[in-house]
Amino acid sequence: MRIKELSLLGAVYMVLCSTVAQAQEAEQGSEVTEEALASKSEFQLQAFGQLFTNYGHYTSEAESFQAFELERAELGLGFLYKERHGFVVNTEAIRSAGPRSTFGIDNNSLVLRIKHAFFSSTPELPIPGELTVQAGMIPDIWVQTVEQSYDLRGIAPVGAEYVGFYQSSDLGASLSYKVLDERVWLRVVINNGEGRNQVELNNGKNTTLSASFKQPMGKLRGHPLKVGGHLSYRDGSEGVSSIASHRTSAALTVEHPALFLGGEITRARGYAQRGDLRAQQIGFWVNTTPYKQWLGLYLRAQQLTPDTSNASSHQRAFFSGLYLDLIPAQDAPRSVLGFPRLRTYLGYYYQSSDADAATITGAADTSTQHAVMLTLSARGSGIL
Repeated sequence: MRIKELSLLGAVYMVLCSTVAQAQEAEQGSEVTEEALASKSEFQLQAFGQLFTNYGHYTSEAESFQAFELERAELGLGFLYKERHGFVVNTEAIRSAGPRSTFGIDNNSLVLRIKHAFFSSTPELPIPGELTVQAGMIPDIWVQTVEQSYDLRGIAPVGAEYVGFYQSSDLGASLSYKVLDERVWLRVVINNGEGRNQVELNNGKNTTLSASFKQPMGKLRGHPLKVGGHLSYRDGSEGVSSIASHRTSAALTVEHPALFLGGEITRARGYAQRGDLRAQQIGFWVNTTPYKQWLGLYLRAQQLTPDTSNASSHQRAFFSGLYLDLIPAQDAPRSVLGFPRLRTYLGYYYQSSDADAATITGAADTSTQHAVMLTLSARGSGIL
């Protein structure tokens, strides 16, 4: 993925410098040369943002309620030089009260925090392929890989992120290499392993290896259809006690503007602050516009087994419904940090748990929930 974004401070600085320079040139009556224009075109400033908001009516054995919710609000800026070197800073809105707290900032107000903040460089190579180096608060490579072929982020994160096997960003550095027109993508990442909301707590570092293979399989409706296979392994630890946090993941995907299809599986050694637990997550998704380009159907299902040694510890989630695209679909793959999207979903959500995985052990009914949801997904980017 090519990064074309910038930090807010850098954007303000560049804009101010540009404004002052232009004013001085106007006062002096100087002419802008072709060399100056060419120099300016080597620099790009880009703004990007995402917004997911919904209205849901939830029913369960214990209660029934309805609420308007803000699932995601992000805004970022990026800087790129010669389309090869740059950096990005992306902010996100979160509730100020933690999961186990009632009060945060001004009760439980939304506040901004850093989600991504990293340097990226793609140097010219004397050999075929594209080498990219990133460092800072970088995206998780497994989440990033699967999201390239996952078109339902407005409904829910990819399965492995949804259940907490991965966090979407962490402090570290990555090295990636694409070759054969992006048919092969190899990556290695070293990071803290604590996610974006915690400092490093132990001496160990997480090491993740990833390989992706994509092959065009002809065209459908005039657009290429790409089939991909993806593998990843992470050797990691987390927390002061260096709790095991190992992950093995695999996915099969299909990408096309009118069809996104895939399945993923992740096996984890170490989960929920317990290094002895072996857990597993399996997920499937599909969304398509079978007739009209603007009207689609979606289906997403997944199962989490927090303890694979217990046959009665499954947790299930199911999503289905319709969506309306107000901006025509774009060719895949798309940048996960920003691409045109204005979509409305109307769907049904269901979750349930086996007796040993319920909120109250042995009372599976307490974890069964139904919901009807109306969701707006908006995202995009633009050159400044």
